Amino acid sequence: MKLLKLKKSFLTLLMLSAFIVMGSNTYAQNETRKHTSKTPEQVATSKTDKLNKKLVLSSEQYKSIYSLILSAEQRIQSLRSGLTDAANVKDQIREINSSTNVSIEKVLTAEQRDKFNGWKGNKDGNDHEKKPKKHKKHKKNHDDDNDNEKDKK
Repeated sequence: MKLLKLKKSFLTLLMLSAFIVMGSNTYAQNETRKHTSKTPEQVATSKTDKLNKKLVLSSEQYKSIYSLILSAEQRIQSLRSGLTDAANVKDQIREINSSTNVSIEKVLTAEQRDKFNGWKGNKDGNDHEKKPKKHKKHKKNHDDDNDNEKDKK
């Protein structure tokens, strides 16, 4: 009887330890993500570089667009750091991004604007281009096919 209680206690302790370890790993991963967030300057540089790669910006355009994006990212960062309603923040961020895109369009040539609008339309709200989905090929079990043929005969 004591052995059974001891086993149950040991298993309970083991399970509890496992949950604590898993929980601390999850917490550590979340903390790491918080500390690796980019500054508005880094985000502005990254976004402007992507636009430059797609649209081949002049140095004047690069500087203007960098300033527009930097200003937007600073406003977004201040919104996120404030204690406000999450849904309201998302709407405000959309508004900031929308007005920034309008300002960027004013800096671009007609050809660049067309590319920009086409690229923007394909992004669907994220920074990554859509990649075609890869379909996994399922291997047929040839032994089963042979068995089925034998069964039919």
